[in-house]
Amino acid sequence: MKKVLQVLQDSTIASKSGKDNRSCFWQLYRQVTEEHDNNFLERCFKDIDSILLFVGLACLSSVSPLCCITTR
Repeated sequence: MKKVLQVLQDSTIASKSGKDNRSCFWQLYRQVTEEHDNNFLERCFKDIDSILLFVGLACLSSVSPLCCITTR
């Protein structure tokens, strides 16, 4: 844990301030997790867009043009 904290303290990502080690660690942790979460959400939204496009095209190419609108 000390080694991880040392790497985080030496990192250029974290802003340097007069805070204690724990607050610096959690500030950096928040920044890294937000970046990771944003990247994950971006990939998911791209996948969802592709899936919806595929479903829409499949619906249009089916026998009944109202297949996506009607309920059975």
